[in-house]
Amino acid sequence: VRGEVDEALETFERAVRVAGAAGQPSEQVEALTRAAELALLKGNPATALDALQRGLMIAESSKDHRLE
Repeated sequence: VRGEVDEALETFERAVRVAGAAGQPSEQVEALTRAAELALLKGNPATALDALQRGLMIAESSKDHRLE
């Protein structure tokens, strides 16, 4: 199970990069939110907080205020 969580976290990080390159902030925020949830499941609150903070920065800098 631990390996599956690690693999999922890597997948969401790739999704963040791809969505960013494609100019899709909502997809970036979604992927970061999922990564935060997985980090919490893995018992790593610092990583979860980092993902949420990154998502918040993306949401705040986007023109779509629904993301905030």
